[in-house]
Amino acid sequence: MAQQIVVHPRDPRGAGDASEPDERHTTHVRTQPQQTGDAGVEGGHGEAGDRRAHDEVDPVERYAGCLGGLGQRPGAERDPVLDEGVVGLAEGPQRGQLRQRHGQVPGLDTAVGVQAPQQLRPRSGQPGDLREARRQVTLVVFVLRDHPVRRKDAAGSRPYGMHVFSLAWVLLGSCHPVPTLIVSALTGLLSQAMGLGTGATILVILAVLTGQLSIGWSNDVFDADRDAAAGRGDKPLASDHGHRPVVRAAAALALAATIALSLALGARAGLTHLVFGVASGWAYNAWLKATMCSWLPFLLAFGTLPQVVALTAGRLAPAWVSVTAGLLGVAAHAVNVLPDIADDRLTGLRGLGPRLGERGVRLLATAALIAAITTVLLSADLPTGTALATAAAAAGGGVAALFGSGKVPFLALGSLALVVAALMLSYL
Repeated sequence: MAQQIVVHPRDPRGAGDASEPDERHTTHVRTQPQQTGDAGVEGGHGEAGDRRAHDEVDPVERYAGCLGGLGQRPGAERDPVLDEGVVGLAEGPQRGQLRQRHGQVPGLDTAVGVQAPQQLRPRSGQPGDLREARRQVTLVVFVLRDHPVRRKDAAGSRPYGMHVFSLAWVLLGSCHPVPTLIVSALTGLLSQAMGLGTGATILVILAVLTGQLSIGWSNDVFDADRDAAAGRGDKPLASDHGHRPVVRAAAALALAATIALSLALGARAGLTHLVFGVASGWAYNAWLKATMCSWLPFLLAFGTLPQVVALTAGRLAPAWVSVTAGLLGVAAHAVNVLPDIADDRLTGLRGLGPRLGERGVRLLATAALIAAITTVLLSADLPTGTALATAAAAAGGGVAALFGSGKVPFLALGSLALVVAALMLSYL
């Protein structure tokens, strides 16, 4: 009958004779049941939960194969009956790694190849008991190795792909995407209305877009602690402290980009955009937001946007267009602060919203939009029917904005803003 191979994790001799009783903890070397009841190869944990702390590992992959190289390592004893002639060794195409930890087999080659089970065959000239070993006795070796796809990143917290996705989500959520896209789209429409070519239109859109990105990212960087105190779930940096430096760097890069792109529009157009558009936005984020004059940067930025586009074409826009756009910006600011009044009061931010209250902010937004519509009606050459319909829409929207409840005021103000933008672009 074939002798048993018992592999002990802390036995410096590697493999020993099964006749010597030993109760020590063994490594993950198991034997599949034999078909005739012959003595097999023992090893491994007796139970699924029988595991010691020193050899506990997280299995990633398991490979079935032959246990090779025991007799070739220092400190491992050759079995008097079985050797390389008995257990056929073959180098598999995959090379495993066995973590060297406390309690593992010191003589096991960490780079041993594994492949399909091999049959035991008797050594030439050794008939007898070994013939019974021809029945397929399979050694199953669990080879643990770090799979590159599942390897954790340097932080050790989650896979690298998840960090990339998380960073992209933070950058998108903290750039104020909706206002950024609206202002960029308005810039493109103004460019087409003023007859700019395709190249100039793309350039001015990129200049405004990067400027809005720098303002949006810097806004959330400045407000990160305040948003965290207010429990703002819609602000990524309120809960994600680790990405704050990245967003700060993104704001700086966007600022550098908008400076270069703005100056490419020409000296007058570029400086107008940088001073009244970008600088006023950063001033709002850093200081003016907490004052009664928080509306001023919006008046300047929106009011000068038509001039930036016109100066790119080498001319000036009509004055009524700048007045209308500026009033539209004030209304946009009022609508924007409406949902934040409670949070601003909670964190001690004394801007326009907390000072005027919800009713006062509604009144300001409605008045600014009615004034913008009136400016268009008085300045542009509108047909009588269009003028009457516009006046009726303004009156109805104003009533809904002032006396409506729920989302009605917000929808009414948004509709009035669209009317103002459409009139301004149509009769520019």
